[in-house]
Amino acid sequence: MESINLNIIPNGTTPVCYASQFDVERKIRINLFEDTEPYKLTGNETITLHARKPDQNVVTKTLTNTADDYIEFETTEQMTAIFGDVLCDIAIAYDSKTIATLNFILKVEIDPLYRGIQSESEIENLQAQVNNAVAVAVAGQYDSSS
Repeated sequence: MESINLNIIPNGTTPVCYASQFDVERKIRINLFEDTEPYKLTGNETITLHARKPDQNVVTKTLTNTADDYIEFETTEQMTAIFGDVLCDIAIAYDSKTIATLNFILKVEIDPLYRGIQSESEIENLQAQVNNAVAVAVAGQYDSSS
């Protein structure tokens, strides 16, 4: 499980966590701080993850509050559907107040097998192209001589 530190007081540092494209249920732990002290949750808060994907689509997810100084979430298929930097934050609502943590980035790395073509030997590809070209040329000669 990956772990990052998030502060409810902006400090200019944007933490980064990582996932692969289409990762589902990758667990990420977020340690909460208020300045340098751990930020304690009471268990009465509503905690929501907000995420904006590189294509500008948004994902929100309500998280279970563990009444501690950290929270955990699992990635969803939609959260990791687009590779690139997904800008996220955590909103903590209690009573009539809502605070948000510092932004963090979920860096989604491209799945090379999903978006690419299957790797094959270049020699086999070249041989197949040569065989196809020869077959087309021979067929053309046969059609033009009849």
